Amino acid sequence: MRQWLKKRLAGSNQKGFTLVEMMVVVAIIGVLATVLVPQTLGAIDRAKRQGAIADMGRLRTAIELVKLDGVDWESVDSKDELFGELTGSDIEFEGDFTDRFVDGKSDIEPGQVGLVFVTGEDGASTTLEMYSKTGGATPDVEVILD
Repeated sequence: MRQWLKKRLAGSNQKGFTLVEMMVVVAIIGVLATVLVPQTLGAIDRAKRQGAIADMGRLRTAIELVKLDGVDWESVDSKDELFGELTGSDIEFEGDFTDRFVDGKSDIEPGQVGLVFVTGEDGASTTLEMYSKTGGATPDVEVILD
């Protein structure tokens, strides 16, 4: 092997790479891609989920602040009504914050938060449940609105 390499490097007029060398390089790149691409895609989804959970925390804090003002939550049963109450209380959200929230918990994209308004058995209490993409049957965050 060593002699072959010396001979190849020393007295050869050949320029470029052989087909075998190119195939080996392509195979190595293929193996690396198969290992790294799934890990990268998983990291992106995890980052979006963490962003959604952070958004849930921001929304929960905003709701808790507005609750101190004695807002009547009985009529709130959708995303638009919720953000209407919050914006009416001098709380402002930057950028596309409200666009990351959707009504319901089905068909949630990564990075979005599903909002479900649940009326208590007594008919008077309302709970806001927030779900993220990988959340299961139980909500990631619950806020009692009353």
